[in-house]
Amino acid sequence: MTLTDHHEIETKLQLPGTEQLAEVPGLIRKLQGDCSASRCRWVTDIYCDSPGFWFYRAGFASRIRHYRGESGAEWTLKSLRRPRGGIAIRQELTERLATAPHLPTDRLPGRLLRRQFEKRMDLPRLIPLFTLVQRRRVFEAIWSATGLHLEVSLDVTRLAGGQEELAIVELELMQGEPASLKEVTRCLRKLLGVRTAPPSKFAWAVRQTGSFAGVKIVKGP
Repeated sequence: MTLTDHHEIETKLQLPGTEQLAEVPGLIRKLQGDCSASRCRWVTDIYCDSPGFWFYRAGFASRIRHYRGESGAEWTLKSLRRPRGGIAIRQELTERLATAPHLPTDRLPGRLLRRQFEKRMDLPRLIPLFTLVQRRRVFEAIWSATGLHLEVSLDVTRLAGGQEELAIVELELMQGEPASLKEVTRCLRKLLGVRTAPPSKFAWAVRQTGSFAGVKIVKGP
C-alpha cells in the first residue's frame, strides 16, 4: 500500500451536451497544443463519510474509486477549498487499496490513512452516501512554446441510478504556470461558448442528493 500527498491544480468547463466533448482535442490543437492519443476508462466513485460526517466537517471529501477491469481501489481525501480566480488548488491524500472495501465498514480501510485519522474521529468507519459513474476519455496536451503540460479529461458523469448526465472538461496542470492554464481555459471557454466555471462534481452531487444537509465545515485541512 502506498500513500500519495499532492496538490491538484485544475480548471473545469461544463458543456451543454456530451457531443461537444469530441470537439475539445481539435480546439486544443487550434490553440497550438499537441495532443497525445487518448484512453477511455470507466470509473466508479463512491463518496462516503463517517456516521457523524467527520471528514466533511474537517474540510474533506472522502471517495473510494475503482476502475472497471482493474483490481483494487483508491481511497482519496480531497480538500474542499473553493476555486480562486477560476483555478482550483486542492490537497489530495490517496492510498491505493488491494481490494475495494465493502461499505459500510466496521473500520477505516487501508492502513496509512487509517493510522492518520482513526484516533481523531468520532466513529472511525465509513458509510456510503452517493455514487458517481463516469466515462472518462483522458489525454495529455503540451505547448512546447510555454512548457505547459496538461492532463485533459473529457468526462460524462451521472449519479448511479440517475438519468442526468454532466459533460465536464477537466484540465489538470502537470507542468508549467497556473497563469498559462488559466489562459488556455479562457480560450477554450470562448471557443466552446461556455461562460462560467461549473461547480465540482462532488458539489453537484451533494445538491442533487441533499447529502450533508445542515452539516457545516468547521475546520479546513
